[in-house]
Amino acid sequence: MNVLVIDDQKEVVLGIVEVINWDNLGVTQVFSAYSAADAREILSKYSIDIMLCDIEMPKENGLELLAWVRSQNLNTECLFLTSHAEFNYAKEALRLGSFDYILQPAPYGEIVEALTKLINQITQNRKLDKLKKVQKYEDEVTNRMADDYFREALETGSRELDVLDHIFELHLMQKYVGESVGIVLQQVLTYGEDKESQNLHHLTKTIYEIQNRILKKQNLQTILLRYRPLQYILIVFGESLNTDRYCACFQEYHSYERKYLDFQSAQYLGNVIEPASFLDEVQRLLHFAENNVMRKAEIFLYSDVIVDDATMNLDKLRIERWEYYLEHNRGNQIITSIRQYFEFSPQQNRNALKVLQNLFWKFNSAVVSVAHKKNMEYNSFFCESTFPFEKYIEAYKTYDQFLQAVTFVVDTLDKVGFNLNDVTEEDIVQKVKNYIDDNLSQNLSRKMIADYVHLNEDYLTRVFKKKTGYMLKEFIIKEKMALAKDLLVKTNISISIIAIKSGFTNFSHFSQVFRKLEGMTPNEYRNLFR
Repeated sequence: MNVLVIDDQKEVVLGIVEVINWDNLGVTQVFSAYSAADAREILSKYSIDIMLCDIEMPKENGLELLAWVRSQNLNTECLFLTSHAEFNYAKEALRLGSFDYILQPAPYGEIVEALTKLINQITQNRKLDKLKKVQKYEDEVTNRMADDYFREALETGSRELDVLDHIFELHLMQKYVGESVGIVLQQVLTYGEDKESQNLHHLTKTIYEIQNRILKKQNLQTILLRYRPLQYILIVFGESLNTDRYCACFQEYHSYERKYLDFQSAQYLGNVIEPASFLDEVQRLLHFAENNVMRKAEIFLYSDVIVDDATMNLDKLRIERWEYYLEHNRGNQIITSIRQYFEFSPQQNRNALKVLQNLFWKFNSAVVSVAHKKNMEYNSFFCESTFPFEKYIEAYKTYDQFLQAVTFVVDTLDKVGFNLNDVTEEDIVQKVKNYIDDNLSQNLSRKMIADYVHLNEDYLTRVFKKKTGYMLKEFIIKEKMALAKDLLVKTNISISIIAIKSGFTNFSHFSQVFRKLEGMTPNEYRNLFR
């Protein structure tokens, strides 16, 4: 143990250094300094355990020196010696974490007594720190063993009925004697870029400590198992456990996470089960999590989700038209329909992943066919710098990945376009329809459309009327009304928002046009056809 004695009076320093029997105190080396500047130099070079320091010194006093020591995070304790019995000194010394405050002149025996107390405290604190490190290491080893055992049992399809007992023995050194447990899967969805093991350890610790604190208020306990780097299984147990009790706890945790933490997660709450059903329940929740293709950071109860066939309700996507849309540069229609299907869905679908896979392969089939028709190499769409092919073929796993892939392919095909020398009147009309369909929320005009297809306004109007039987303005209104009616029937969006989405800047005008064409108000139409 090393000690540094600091005083601007050399005789005081020499007296303390020479008179005190440092060997009896267990001190191996004593350093001397006659100013705060000298002390800083020694503290920067050597490991100093105790600083025996005067307060009143020229240029920089002992309190300022201790403040610097604290700012450097040095593991140095301080014992002040001073001839000034001022309350403010004592108050500041204690605030900075000084061990004691001795008034001078003081007998050397009093200084030795204070040093003895301080050395004993340092020794005791170091023993406790060592024990904590050993305990922390043992806990980490135990947790890792439990995680590895659980992971192996799950992935090998173990049918042992005492898996939960083994996990309890590893964590709590005893078998589980209760009748039931609650199982929760927590999946961290958004987290910082740096996913080093140290940060993941901190993440795991944060999740466990906060949830354990919340569950304890309900007299519940938890064991946390790490299955994958950002995926955890929580085992909730306690007397009179029921779903309502631990659901309330996770609602509280979820609110806390959103408000205070730098990550967001989804919690999938299973049923209260018998220990023998532990692995089956975990498998069920993992499947549940896979189907959160929208990656919503919410609490999901298994009983709240719907069970759809993988092909159910896909008609409105008009999948059979996807190849046509891609071939005729109408890929945005596909993007819009996909967004509407997923983003307006009111419930979690237990087969959402299968739906997404189904859509991906149908889209990919359309892409391959169109590429063949355009004499393009299918793989030429993709490259490392824009959108790697490996990324594309994995795009069925989440909604965001799928939408990115579809958008990339649509943009790529749009750049190819079609040969303007071969444009027919049918091509012109189709391109106009596509443009109108993709821009219904805009205040479309004849000039805007003519500029888009690079034609004279009057000529365009004649061609369009000839091929469709509609004037451009009539057709635009018809399409806007079709969109408005669809939104009125299939969504809960307010009528004022529907008016905006349909390209009307004035709600009153929207209502007048709607009533004129449909013979009723938008609200009456919604009530009649829902």
